[in-house]
Amino acid sequence: MGALAKRQNGNRSFFDRLKSFTFTIFGYKVSLEHKDHAVKQERPRSIAMIAPSDHPSIQHVHRSFVEALVDQCANELTFDQYLLKPQKKIATDIATIVDKKYDLIFTFGALCSRLAAEATAAKNLSTPILFSGVQNPESHGLVGPHAPANTTGMAALQKSYAPHVSLLLSVKPHARNVMVAYNSTELWLEDDVAHITQLLAPHNIVVHPVKIDDEASIEKAVLSKIDQVDTLIVLLDNVVAANIETLVEICNAHGVTLFSSDLYMVEKGAAIGLGTLEDTTGRECAQRALLILDKHVMPNKIPVVVPSHAYEVRVNHDTMLQQGLVLSTSAFADTGIGNE
Repeated sequence: MGALAKRQNGNRSFFDRLKSFTFTIFGYKVSLEHKDHAVKQERPRSIAMIAPSDHPSIQHVHRSFVEALVDQCANELTFDQYLLKPQKKIATDIATIVDKKYDLIFTFGALCSRLAAEATAAKNLSTPILFSGVQNPESHGLVGPHAPANTTGMAALQKSYAPHVSLLLSVKPHARNVMVAYNSTELWLEDDVAHITQLLAPHNIVVHPVKIDDEASIEKAVLSKIDQVDTLIVLLDNVVAANIETLVEICNAHGVTLFSSDLYMVEKGAAIGLGTLEDTTGRECAQRALLILDKHVMPNKIPVVVPSHAYEVRVNHDTMLQQGLVLSTSAFADTGIGNE
């Protein structure tokens, strides 16, 4: 969790501007206090942040959200972070959080967002729900004529792997066999794999799906097919992300290109990645939180929009050669995607 504790630029900890920050992770709570916090105008505003995991993308959203709020909010702030794995009792856990009557609940993902909205409705509470990382929020009852008045947020970019396939074809034109490793318990990932398979088929590239039942089985499952492929694609998958170092070691040893659909996995050793900067999502969500906390705007009066960021490419120059990726100066020319 250390990635949340420091500003991305500069040496000052953003906790210098906070009264307290509390992590509540799978039932364990850790509080950070700062006694020299400047006195602000009104009572402290309490914010709960609920997410399904500590995936690097979510960490970046939370960090940038907190930093932006601390910098701009007129009130003293306290934050509780709840990382709740999807499980049978998650609805009960979220209902318990709602009972604490926070001034704002910031959620990530469709499940946490929907359950938080349902819990406030069931308890007849008007606690503002600010959601993020939700594709098609209308389908989850978070947007539309019958949506609760206490919800608003940032919709996720519509998922399409066409840009990823375009990039793969440009940087690795001789790719013929691609493994896609994914968490089999996340049913929506089956659709992602089918979409990638459909996009690669016209290019005579065979997709080898590898289902991961749990973290303990990931190494064995990937090694069972690693000698049959030249590329390994990893999706926005919490189980795979938690074991990215293991996958990097395997790909380095076998000369297989690790292609990530998340920019932050490149920092961990993936040769190349295509994704969006989640810091933008956090900052734009903070602007909506400010309207609610400082201006007292009703959530349903704040439009739900898609974050204003585009795809970016990142390359890990330390691992790409080990993973069989050699880039030319024209590798990105035909993709229509900017390279950072």
